Amino acid sequence: DNIEYGFDTLATLTGGAIIHRGIYEDPEREKLVAYTIVGGLKSPKKRIEELKESRQLMFEIIEAAKEDGKAVKINSSITIELI
Repeated sequence: DNIEYGFDTLATLTGGAIIHRGIYEDPEREKLVAYTIVGGLKSPKKRIEELKESRQLMFEIIEAAKEDGKAVKINSSITIELI
């Protein structure tokens, strides 16, 4: 019952997306393993637009730094360091 409740809650939180579920017993583990694949989600249009704006701003900062003769270092957390 708890597992079904969890899947139902996930479906509710995702706005009624399709929840594909699988519960498997692994003889090498002492616990059940539950896998979930979510399908039918709406496109995250707002987040995609935010990412596009952030990308454009990053390019503008880099170009301005290059025009000022500064070196630019971009690290893995997408922060820009002007050197």
